[in-house]
Amino acid sequence: MRAKIDTRQGAWSSWWMIGDEQYVPWPKNGEIDILDAFQRMVKGSVIHADEQGLPSGAILHGGARSVDRDWEQYYHTWQMEWDKDFISIRIDGQEIHKLDLSIADPKYTSWPNPFTESQFFMIINLAVGGHSGGDPAMTQFP
Repeated sequence: MRAKIDTRQGAWSSWWMIGDEQYVPWPKNGEIDILDAFQRMVKGSVIHADEQGLPSGAILHGGARSVDRDWEQYYHTWQMEWDKDFISIRIDGQEIHKLDLSIADPKYTSWPNPFTESQFFMIINLAVGGHSGGDPAMTQFP
């Protein structure tokens, strides 16, 4: 994806994927955050269940980088490479996170590996406010 992304206080842009929840609840179904941008930071991450499979025990693997005000003025490119062995997330060609998918295998988590065993759905959204986005009160939006 190529886009200009707002990282001002109160804005939380996301491009993410979640595993099919029809029969398997989060985090056992897996989550891939290709783009999370908020409070002058961009990140990519992969989330899966621990041995108990409860949301409170979700395991997050990720990478992030800070951005300055000028960063928002330009288009940037996000990429995700996903095969049977790994997921790699890049911003402008720079890898910010790469995960060996065997880390989510049943011998470590007690659950089927969601990144090799299920369908995923893609979501693009902009949240305003919230814990990660922050207080939007002092930010002027279009």
